[in-house]
Amino acid sequence: MSRIPRFLVALVILCTGCFRSNDEYPIEGVVGGCRGPADESYINVTDQLPGDCVPLADAVIQLSFDPEGKQVVEGYGARSDASGRYTLVLNGVPRGPDPHGNEYYLQVRKGGYRPLAARIAIGPLSSHRKNSVILKPDPAAAR
Repeated sequence: MSRIPRFLVALVILCTGCFRSNDEYPIEGVVGGCRGPADESYINVTDQLPGDCVPLADAVIQLSFDPEGKQVVEGYGARSDASGRYTLVLNGVPRGPDPHGNEYYLQVRKGGYRPLAARIAIGPLSSHRKNSVILKPDPAAAR
């Protein structure tokens, strides 16, 4: 009886998660407002807010195919809850226009804050499956 090479076993184990649908990999995160050194809103690859941030309820989260948010992926949006948390369920999400079909833009908006448009990938290897969105105050809104 021949032995199966170890690298082949490792490859099979690694790829077992590669053939699942995106339905099994929602995007979950928290939206917070911060006053800090950064001028623009940004996204982190952790679902914890920095200590100087406050959770933002009722932020609008939307998936789009473009950075401007003009090509919205209909049916794939959410609002943050009282603790700033949100979940985007990706059941049946249409493929993106990129060659691999898994790149999108996460759009996050909240009145009084600068919006965020972050390029993300979805699926089992996405670094943004769990995230925190940090929105910066919009100076124009304070006027």
